[in-house]
Amino acid sequence: MPDTVLARVTRPGLSVVLTAFHRGGYGHLLRVLDPERAPLVSQLERAGISDARMAVVGSNEVVVFIPAPQRTDQAAAIAVANGASDIEIVTRGTATSETVAPRLISHAVDRRDRRTSRRAVAEAGDIGQANTVAD
Repeated sequence: MPDTVLARVTRPGLSVVLTAFHRGGYGHLLRVLDPERAPLVSQLERAGISDARMAVVGSNEVVVFIPAPQRTDQAAAIAVANGASDIEIVTRGTATSETVAPRLISHAVDRRDRRTSRRAVAEAGDIGQANTVAD
């Protein structure tokens, strides 16, 4: 089921589109994909979209990426009403960055376990010092 809207927007019209999305409650979700920063194909693949017609835009255009499950029609309507020259509704797959998550979780657990063991040793040392001072 389609869950993401891609909107082609001119650079001069970007602030109008972004303002409309913020007013509509989508501001915290959207992302601007700018071909001057990195190839759009790479940016879309990182977001979990492998095949998109919007992978190529003009030199004076950007793509606004709006994840909106169950609300793609409303998000597309906001984009069109505020100056988007083209809309594509796509389905996201598994984002490439999600493959890193298990390793990060494992690393975080290992760090937490090391900190917990260091605290236990430090607390045991504090108790021993407190008994020595009290004697």
